[in-house]
Amino acid sequence: MSSSQTEKIECDILIVGAGIAGAALACGVRDRGYRVVQVELSDRPLDTARGDHFQCVVVEILEQWGALQAFWDAGAEKRHGAKYLTDMNDLILDVDHASMPVPHPYYLYLHHELIGQTFLALAAQNPNYTLFRPARGREFDIGPEGIRSLTLKLPDDAPAPDGFSPGQS
Repeated sequence: MSSSQTEKIECDILIVGAGIAGAALACGVRDRGYRVVQVELSDRPLDTARGDHFQCVVVEILEQWGALQAFWDAGAEKRHGAKYLTDMNDLILDVDHASMPVPHPYYLYLHHELIGQTFLALAAQNPNYTLFRPARGREFDIGPEGIRSLTLKLPDDAPAPDGFSPGQS
């Protein structure tokens, strides 16, 4: 798509950002029939300030979404607790998840890059999902019902996203 060309893409859900939260949202709605467009500025890996684990309740949500197996397949590990120590190695808190009365009494540990990649791979299972990456949102047309349109700036050498062809509306 050249910088002088404008294409209209209709969607039910526009997600700005493909970090952990944006990717999780796209994953969570993948089986609900929504037309989802996701826009991410960077084509680089996520920064290292992201988390690397999911608490027990999130593991249960992943199971409800039909996504949990994908995280195991990506190399996730179970962690049954955590110990918090002072700089002198004195124990402050010992949290043992194994005895918690929840369906998944552990937290799931996986490198943050793999968490994001797994969510995006699951989101891509939606045939109505389009990811623009890298792309920059330039102009938003906002009405009473929310964002009506968004103008994107793509790098001149950016390939079209899967499933997108110029002239699509």
